[in-house]
Amino acid sequence: IDLAGGDFNISGDNTLYTGAITVSSGASVEAYGPLSLGSSATGTTVESGGSLGLCNLTTPSAYAEPITVGGVGKVSGGYSY
Repeated sequence: IDLAGGDFNISGDNTLYTGAITVSSGASVEAYGPLSLGSSATGTTVESGGSLGLCNLTTPSAYAEPITVGGVGKVSGGYSY
């Protein structure tokens, strides 16, 4: 899934989705829960200019999803994304 230009909120248990997710420049994604990005098999890529918020974290390792960040990230609430 290539998320481009816009605001997206993803929640729930989406482990049946096993594909990659790309957050393109201009897109803002808020993931509400450690299983909301789908299976951890392929990972999520945040391109330069994209934004990924990991919400409802108890620990940074709560998301088993491999996340690749391009460009400069920012820190909010003690966690970088």
